[in-house]
Amino acid sequence: MIYNEIYHSGIKGMKWGQRRYQNEDGTLTPAGKIRYGKQAAKQINNLEATATRKYFDALPYIQKTDRLMSKAAKTRDKKNKYQELGNTKKAKKLEAKFIKLMDKAAKNTATVQSLQVDMQESRAQALKILKDAEAKGVTFKTYRQRVSNGSYYTYADALKVNRKATKQNG
Repeated sequence: MIYNEIYHSGIKGMKWGQRRYQNEDGTLTPAGKIRYGKQAAKQINNLEATATRKYFDALPYIQKTDRLMSKAAKTRDKKNKYQELGNTKKAKKLEAKFIKLMDKAAKNTATVQSLQVDMQESRAQALKILKDAEAKGVTFKTYRQRVSNGSYYTYADALKVNRKATKQNG
């Protein structure tokens, strides 16, 4: 005898038409709220991790931009002094160096701005997840405060934290 059909009679104790996570009207059951809350929390944590990674990716660019800008300012001051003294040849060389430094600083600034945009997109996604969860009856107080404040997603706050840590360590 050859059997080429598969039979499945369901899960033991399961009742037909009964759902564990969603009521008939579409609202979530208490178990559904817990499940949906865990999923939303996991998504938000992933977004926060992404935003934090973007912040640390951008730190070297910020520091390099600061160094380039200070170097460019010193070069500009030297160029102005040489122009006042009448040494135009040296002033032209310093002008070319100043332009190169400013170009490098502009490129670094553009990189930092693109990373900031990515961080803001992460924040917008996290807010959307929170709104969807709250529409289904799941609430997150701590996530709501963090995301609405943007503590993981704004660059200025992250820089303040980094500066405080640098002052305390050094």
